[in-house]
Parts: sequence; structure tokens; C-alpha cells
Amino acid sequence: MEQLAIGSGTGSSFTWLTDALLVLPATLVGLLLGRAAQHRAYGTRAPRAFIWAPALLTTAIADPSIFPALMTTGEGGGALIVVITALCGGFTLSRRRWTMVRGLIAVIATLGLLLLTAIGSMAVPLQTARGAWVCLLGFSLVLLLSFAAVLPYPPVHAPLSLGWYVALGGLAGFAWAAALRAVMADLAGTDSVVHAADTFGYLLVPGTVAGALLGWAEYLRRSGDHPRRVLLALAPLTLWAVLLRNLVVRPDQGVDLAPLLVALLAVAGAWAISGRGPRWTRLVSGLVFAVGIFPWIPATGGAGPDFALTNPHGLWVYVAVAGMITLLAVATSAPLRASLQTISPRAETFAVPARPALTSRPTPDRRRADTRPAS
Repeated sequence: MEQLAIGSGTGSSFTWLTDALLVLPATLVGLLLGRAAQHRAYGTRAPRAFIWAPALLTTAIADPSIFPALMTTGEGGGALIVVITALCGGFTLSRRRWTMVRGLIAVIATLGLLLLTAIGSMAVPLQTARGAWVCLLGFSLVLLLSFAAVLPYPPVHAPLSLGWYVALGGLAGFAWAAALRAVMADLAGTDSVVHAADTFGYLLVPGTVAGALLGWAEYLRRSGDHPRRVLLALAPLTLWAVLLRNLVVRPDQGVDLAPLLVALLAVAGAWAISGRGPRWTRLVSGLVFAVGIFPWIPATGGAGPDFALTNPHGLWVYVAVAGMITLLAVATSAPLRASLQTISPRAETFAVPARPALTSRPTPDRRRADTRPAS
């Protein structure tokens, strides 16, 4: 949303209502969908109300600066399109058989995805690097929300194959890297310049590769175990591609250690929650993660007073960066956590409920034979 406002030349403004009407409802949506995932993992059914969890994102239009514009010019209707697309996508993906209703809802979800992708080109031309990045960022985030909206429904499909885990991991990695690029552009302010080689080659592609590797690790954790699965915990090191860019392409500008710090913090946080090794090593890793993540944005006070934690913009940036590093740490823990085969036979089955076996009814002659007394 911020990049769309900047690209259109109108500028982006932050108030405390931004955190109250957007960040907090989005957090609640994630909590509800996570709870639904837990129900699905243990073979229980989530409350039906969880299906409507994405609708909480409509609170964004309650902002006094957005609601009047929505009523008069339609500006700000993107939040409604996001909610409708996510709800339709979740319904479509939660069904097994194609019906007329499912087909119509699938068309609505597809049109919503295309429309949200095209909205980015309204502010910045799609053929530019910035326009392509903004459009793909919106597409990937809404598509991930559509996949997450499936979780409150009862499982009707067989467990996902390796290709699905790799594809979903790659999609999540791309969305994560694209969102990180948005925060970087926000920190740079008016000096932000988007180059195709730098943005796609040294950030979005490595992020996609890291997500695909972690998706592969999660598949191995669920389907069994592999003696070398822990090596996939090094996936965040693909972010070091930015360091190679600085060393090879622009050696005169020095080395930016931020990607190295992000990768190391993710590995430290992953080890802290992995359950592996002595407890003291996990406590030390957790302490390193907490100490490293807390001063991330306050240390950038030189960026201006807008990034102070007492400013709504600064608080939003800090929450975004801290949340993204924490999310990367949780994803990186997948290769380190114990296999589901060794945890509990109940845990995370994700199997389609078995249908009762059909028994053949006895024929009339057989029934009469069964009722005759033994001679």
C-alpha cells in the first residue's frame, strides 16, 4: 500500500490508526488461521467462524481518511478485493469436486488476483523494475492468504507431494523477500532506486530459493526423516548473494552486513526453538536472537525522527522487520525439528478422513440360509 501511494506521487502517511486498523486485525487473522491449522493437525474440526477470519481485514476502511474516499471515489476498495479474493480462493481450494458454484467462485478468485496484480501497474509501469516488483509483491501476498484460508475447512485432499511443498515454500520465500525489499525502500526514502539485477537477482531469487529449500525440509519432516535434513537449515545463507554483489559489482561502496546479520539471527532463533542439543545452547541462542532483534530499528535513528518507536511509522517499520526475522527463524527451524514420526502418532496427520468400508448386503437366498437351524 505504501509503495502504491509513493508510486502514484500522493505520498504515504502513517497514523496510530494504521497500526490499530490494519496491523492488529492482520495479526488476529494469522492467529485464527494458525489455530485452525492446529485443529487440522490433530484431526479436530475448527469452528466454522474461522472461515471468515480474512474478513477482519476490512477494518482498514474504517479509517476516517479512507472511508469517505471509498464512498465517493472508490479509493481504498483494494482491502475489500483482498478479502473477497481470499475467501473465494479458500473455498475453491477446499473442495474436491468441481461444481458450477465452485467454478463461479474460482473465476471470482482468479479475477481478484489479476486485478490486485494490475493495481500495482496503475502507480508504476509494469515494464519497470519497481512496477514488476510491486505487482508481484501484491500477487504473492494475496495468493498466500488464499492458501491459508483453506485451513479452517476439513481436509478433503490427500497429503501434499514434494512438489507442492517446494512450490509453496518458494512462493512464501518470494513474498518474504519482496516484503523485505519494501522495508528497505522505506528506510531509504526518496533515495530508493529499484534495479532489476539488484532487486530480482540478488534478493528475490535467493529468497525464493531459500523458501523452496525450507519447503523441501518440511516435506522431509512430515513424510519421514533423512540423515542430512539438518543441512537445509543453511538455506537462509542464500541471502549472502547481496554480499557477493557488494564485493564483486560495487567494491567501492563497502560491504553491507545487514543480510549476514539477518541470516545469522534466523539460524540462532531456529536453533532456540528446534528442541535439539543441550538446553543451555538453545537458551544462549534465544538470548542472542532477542538481543540482536531488539535494537534493529532503533539503531537506524539516523534515518530521521519518523523511524523513532514513538512515531507510528517507526513502530510499524520495527514490527515489520522484527516480525520478518522471526518468521524466517520459525521457517528455518523446520530442518532442525524432530520428525513427526518420532513425536506423536496424533501429531499433524493431515490425512483425509477414511470413509467407512462398504459392505455388501446379503442376497435373499443367503439370508434364508443363515436363518435355518443347524441340522
